Amino acid sequence: MKSYTQIIRNYSRVFYQIFIFLLTAFLLQLIMPGEPIFKFEYQKGSPWRHENLIASFDFAIQKTDVEIENEKLEKLKKLTPYFKLDTAVNNSLLKAIRHDLLIALDTFNTLENNTLNRLTSEFDNILKTGILQRSVDSYEILEGKMEIAQITGNISVKIQVNQLYSEKSAYNYFTGILTQVLQEDPELQEKTINLDITKYIKANLEYDTETTQKQIEEIESFISTTQGMVQAGERIILNGEIVDAEKFNILESLKTSYKKKQGEGFNKYMITAGKSLLIIILLTLVFIFLYFYRKDILNHFRRLTF
Repeated sequence: MKSYTQIIRNYSRVFYQIFIFLLTAFLLQLIMPGEPIFKFEYQKGSPWRHENLIASFDFAIQKTDVEIENEKLEKLKKLTPYFKLDTAVNNSLLKAIRHDLLIALDTFNTLENNTLNRLTSEFDNILKTGILQRSVDSYEILEGKMEIAQITGNISVKIQVNQLYSEKSAYNYFTGILTQVLQEDPELQEKTINLDITKYIKANLEYDTETTQKQIEEIESFISTTQGMVQAGERIILNGEIVDAEKFNILESLKTSYKKKQGEGFNKYMITAGKSLLIIILLTLVFIFLYFYRKDILNHFRRLTF
């Protein structure tokens, strides 16, 4: 029967062997080469204090956030905002004014018929062009714009912004047309004196946020975040050279490329797991060899540590 001291010694030997195994695995994990690391420090406007830097691989030069934002704003200036034309409102208003003009004119002769058709035609043109609730100047989306895309059903047509009406300008314009037409016949003017034009002037154009936003997102998706490439072997910066804005941007792009090469998320963990598995397999083979062929080393603390 083994003595208590012998049992303790055997357990101590096993624990020490396990400890040496794990410690060796940990040290090898640290020593084994990993992904390339960007080890340089620099500041914009300061001299480059490291050795001459040459690109070891191809990488894209990233645009700065300011450059991307400026490009985005420049493209959005050319964006044509979308407005929906409400045809149901058009039909209702046109029908209402034609009905009231028929009643106001009372009799129906060729002159009155021509007058009726002329007025309804003018009113129809106003409706088709589009009436906004407020003046064009009060719409932020129309600031600096030359035209809008007017959507009627599935059809989109371009309308010049300076042709659009507000409810006020539509009222003034049609009132002027009515006055001009009726001046040609005082009798007709008398018949329509009680006609309330404000009943027929209603906004029929509404800003289409959804369609315009889709266009904005499409424009943004086509904005490139890079501006050229640095080829492998190309000189980036020399020792003592000032890190100006251009060099700073290239160095920042290089740093980003290094980080991408290191692997992120799942890929990074897979690289670490792969290295650990390789170390464990190799050390297991070493210990198996010692166990079967050189057990004297395995059981000797100093030799095993060495």
